[in-house]
Amino acid sequence: MAQVYLAGPISDEENPYQWHQDVAALAPEIDWCNPFTLNDYSLDEAKTHTAEIFAEDLQAVQNSAAVLVRRIDEYNLCGASMEAFAAYQHDIPVIVWNDDDTGIPLFLEAVATDVYQNKSDAVEAIISELESSSSPE
Repeated sequence: MAQVYLAGPISDEENPYQWHQDVAALAPEIDWCNPFTLNDYSLDEAKTHTAEIFAEDLQAVQNSAAVLVRRIDEYNLCGASMEAFAAYQHDIPVIVWNDDDTGIPLFLEAVATDVYQNKSDAVEAIISELESSSSPE
């Protein structure tokens, strides 16, 4: 199945990519792209390679059939919002998993294809998007 780009924060937990892995486990047939694994720069090294990392991430978005954005409250989603907008500009579906009880920012809602309150529904929407885009009209 097609690639889906995962946009959103890493966690402060022992495994910073746990939510990425949890999403991938729900639909292992999808090629999930975790942008934090596209290169192996340390946080300090990344600061001197920002243009390269930014270009690489945006290329990965453009190579994806959809983008899944995980939104949590009180977290700066600057990168994820830019990735969502890049997808929107290329007519790539943007599914938002609003993992909080608060509403999403208006600009994120403007580029979102759909917004879901839980992970399972968001993944099901991704699967539906992929199936509908691959089926003949």
